Amino acid sequence: MKKYFYPIYLLILIVIGTWVYLYSGLEPILINLIVINIVIYLIRVPLINLVGYIVRKRVIQVFLSAVINIIWGFFIFMLIFVISTALFIAIISYILVAISFTLKDIINNITAGAIMLTSEQFELGDLIETNDIQGIVKNVDLSHTRLREFDGVSVILPNNIVYGSKLVKFSHERYGMIKEEADAHKIENEKAYMKYMKKLEKLISEKEKVTRYVKTIEILDNIPPTQLYSSLNAVFDVYEAKFDYRPEFAIDITNYGRIRIFLYLISDNATDILTNFDAFLRDISYEIYSDRIFEGWEAYKDQKINLKVNKGGVS
Repeated sequence: MKKYFYPIYLLILIVIGTWVYLYSGLEPILINLIVINIVIYLIRVPLINLVGYIVRKRVIQVFLSAVINIIWGFFIFMLIFVISTALFIAIISYILVAISFTLKDIINNITAGAIMLTSEQFELGDLIETNDIQGIVKNVDLSHTRLREFDGVSVILPNNIVYGSKLVKFSHERYGMIKEEADAHKIENEKAYMKYMKKLEKLISEKEKVTRYVKTIEILDNIPPTQLYSSLNAVFDVYEAKFDYRPEFAIDITNYGRIRIFLYLISDNATDILTNFDAFLRDISYEIYSDRIFEGWEAYKDQKINLKVNKGGVS
């Protein structure tokens, strides 16, 4: 409503309220409800503005404004109920249907979130893939799940989408790795056995996890095997300390002049994989294709130097 119409509108409401109260001849309860609704309507906007002026916190402002509107809505429904019970029931039924359709997605999200939180499909810090999105779980609440992708972008997914989709979990508890370690070293005496059991008990109590991540890359098939092995091992030597374990790889020769390589990364901390993964792939590319990447680089640098010298007036 335009501001210059507002005083006229208020005056009309005051006149109507006065007439209802003094001359309408309606039932007292109906008169009181009409007057109360008019009064609340008149003071509602100024009161909300006053709350916004006095209270600085946005959350409290929203809460108090909602309380004022709820009180006004209560008296409106009381007035409708007194005027006509059938009309009141019809309006309430319509509102309930509208709310059910409006809140359907919210209810589905909350239900899926409750199931996910209680079933412990994944936990904070796990590296997962869902809906073709890979990332570390940063937060799970009743409505949404937030992932951080490899490029640092945060993705917020509704819980009903996450719960109803395929889930790949790269982070697992370390029981299997401890068993492999025990099998590899063979527990030969009681002292070693007790040490192994204490380590296993610690892992169970603290729920230590390990993340196993597999990435597929393709390269040209004109790379000699010895060069490929030496290049990958050179990069693996650097990143073994960053990932906690030495990366591994497997080669699958494919068609159309390409070689498919499976990279296996293992780390006690999924964040280490997320943080170093892009640099890991970059260094592999630099190591395998160093001749192509840096081809002509020296000539380019010499050309830039000559341009700078010429601009400086030196012959």
